[in-house]
Amino acid sequence: MPVYSSHLAADYRTLGVGIRIQQERRAKGFTLRRLSRQVQISPAQLSNIENGKAKLNVAQLARIAGALGQSVASLLPRSDEYPYLIARREQIAAERPRPILPVGAERQASRSHNFSSPLAERFIGKHMVPVLAEIHPLADENLQLIGHHREEFLFALRGDVETLIKTNTGFVTAQLHPGDCMYLRSYLPHCHRSMTSEPAQILSVSYSMRRPIDPEDDEFGEADGPSFYRRSYRADVPKEIAEKIALLRRSSRRTLEDLARSVGIGSRQLAAVERGTKALELDLLLRLAREFKRPVDYFLTETSEAGPSHTVVDRTGVANTPGRSRKLPRAGHVYRPLASGFADRGLHPYYLQMKGTQDGFDQHAGQEFLYVLDGEVELSVQLRDRVVGDVLKPGDALFLDASAPHRLRGRSQNPYAEASAELIAVFWSPTGEQALFD
Repeated sequence: MPVYSSHLAADYRTLGVGIRIQQERRAKGFTLRRLSRQVQISPAQLSNIENGKAKLNVAQLARIAGALGQSVASLLPRSDEYPYLIARREQIAAERPRPILPVGAERQASRSHNFSSPLAERFIGKHMVPVLAEIHPLADENLQLIGHHREEFLFALRGDVETLIKTNTGFVTAQLHPGDCMYLRSYLPHCHRSMTSEPAQILSVSYSMRRPIDPEDDEFGEADGPSFYRRSYRADVPKEIAEKIALLRRSSRRTLEDLARSVGIGSRQLAAVERGTKALELDLLLRLAREFKRPVDYFLTETSEAGPSHTVVDRTGVANTPGRSRKLPRAGHVYRPLASGFADRGLHPYYLQMKGTQDGFDQHAGQEFLYVLDGEVELSVQLRDRVVGDVLKPGDALFLDASAPHRLRGRSQNPYAEASAELIAVFWSPTGEQALFD
C-alpha cells in the first residue's frame, strides 16, 4: 500500500532528467554537439534540456537514451515507495475544492452544492477516503440526497451543519456544531447542509466494504471530485440489486452493450435486469460481481442491514468519554472513542490526546488517518534501510500504512499543557478494533 515518490514530484523540474542526461553524456565523453547530431535536437535545445529550461517529450527521451546506451528508465529517478502520505494545511488551502459529482438514474443536478478537498488522493490501496468538505446552505425545495458505500465518519471543524438521512421509516435529522461528530450508514440517501448563510467545514472519512479504494475507483474516484450515487431506499431486495447494477455501470462509464458482452448476455436482457423487470439469476450476479470487482454480498448487505442509521457524539460527550490506552513503550496517549454507539462499524475514530513520550515503534495491521487539531506531532517511520520522519502541525493530515513500524510523539512549547498534541485519529483494521489495544 505505497505512495510513489514520483507522484509527489512538484513538477517536471524536480525529476532531474536534464542533469542525468548531462552526467551520462559527459561520462561517455560526448560533446553537446555530437549528442545533438545523433538525436536530431539542436545544440541550443539540448543545452536547455540539460539545464532544465526546456521540457523533453517521450520520443526525444528515447532517442537520447539510445544514443547514450542507456535504458529510458535509467534516466528517470527511481520511484521509491513510502508507507505514508502527508497533506499540509497550506497545500490543501491552495488547491481549489472539487465539486461532488452525483451519478444516478434519477433526474438531478449536475453537481452537489458541497465541495471536497482530498487528503490522501495519491495513497494507493486505501480502505478509507478522508476529505475536508465545504458544506454550503441549501433550501428545502432544492434538497439533494446522495449516498455512497458504506459508512462515514464526520467531525465538525467550523460552522453548524444539519444532516438529513432518509431511512425506510422516513427522514431523521441531526445537527453538528464545532467539536461534534457523527457516524452514519452513508449508503442511505442523505444531505449535509450549512445551518447558516456561511459555509461550514467538516472532516469526513468514508469507508468501503472489504476492498481498497484507488484514485480511479468508480465510486470514490477523486480525479474530478468524488461521485456519490444513491438516490432512494429500496426495501425490495431484487430492486435494490437492480439499482446497484445500473448505477455501477453508469458510474464506470460503460455502455449496456459493453457490459452485456463482458458477462455473456444480450444487451436487452441486461437492460431488463437493470429495470428490475427480469429476474436476476445468481450465476449472472456472480459474473457481474467479478466484473465490478465487488464481493457478492456488496449487492445484498445494505438492504438486509439493521440498526441505527447514525450516532452523534457532541463535544461535551467527547470530553466525558473514558479514554483508552494502547500498550506502547512508555506512551501515555489517551484515545477517546467517537463512535462506540455504532455497532459493527468498519472504521474506528478516536479523539487522541498525546501525553507522555512514545519511545518504541508501533506496528499493527491496517491503516491510520490522523488530522492534527492542536500542537505538533513528530512522525518517524522505519523503512527497510533507514528511518524517515517529518513534523505535522495543526491542519496537517497523515495517511499511514500501519504495518510499517512507526512512532508518533507530541510536541508542545507550553509546559503547562495537559496534552502535547490533540488529533482526530481514524483506524481501519482487518483484525478489528480490539486488536489495536491488545
